[in-house]
Amino acid sequence: MTVAQRPDPFLIADNPALDFLNSICAPWGEDIEWIENGDDLVEWLIHAELIEKQERDQIYAKLSREQLDEAAERARNMREWFRSFVTTHAGKPVNKNALKELKPLNDLLSGDHLYRQIGIIEDEELGTKFHWHELRRWHKSDDLLSAIAAEMGKFVCSADFTLVKNCEGPTCTLWFLDISKNHKRRWCSMSVCGNRAKAAAHRAKKKAH
Repeated sequence: MTVAQRPDPFLIADNPALDFLNSICAPWGEDIEWIENGDDLVEWLIHAELIEKQERDQIYAKLSREQLDEAAERARNMREWFRSFVTTHAGKPVNKNALKELKPLNDLLSGDHLYRQIGIIEDEELGTKFHWHELRRWHKSDDLLSAIAAEMGKFVCSADFTLVKNCEGPTCTLWFLDISKNHKRRWCSMSVCGNRAKAAAHRAKKKAH
């Protein structure tokens, strides 16, 4: 699928770390890859609101095309490492023995160049107010990965892994955190796999009659 044909990234997981796993997925049976190169990685990070739009110019000023593409390759590798971790632990509590599995993530986080700033934000209801936000210094390709690694770390420490689920669509690969009221969510979204399941059930019922 070309960039022109590719839809916007699917951010349906109710968690940024799982949304990252879904940056490659097959909701219609064929893989869609949103991080093919460095440009894709930057745009995905902005779309997922893991970095701010105004940081794009800083990133391109500091990192070469080669460094950006290297970051994209490492991001894809990190994504599959994290997919393995999530697949192993989804549906059950994560115990302390999993800490050793998280060493690659801790190693990456140790090099983060994060700092905090006070800015101004315009709110339609509250008007102008101060805004406490986090930014990064962009020195090397790993700095792009740190924005994702931070979300992975938050996810591991705060998410209930018993509520981590894979869409029940027969060809769908999307993950999500089930934060629904009764934890009965089955589909990545009703507009994709949910509607297909309803249509299939309707056809089966009609055929039975």
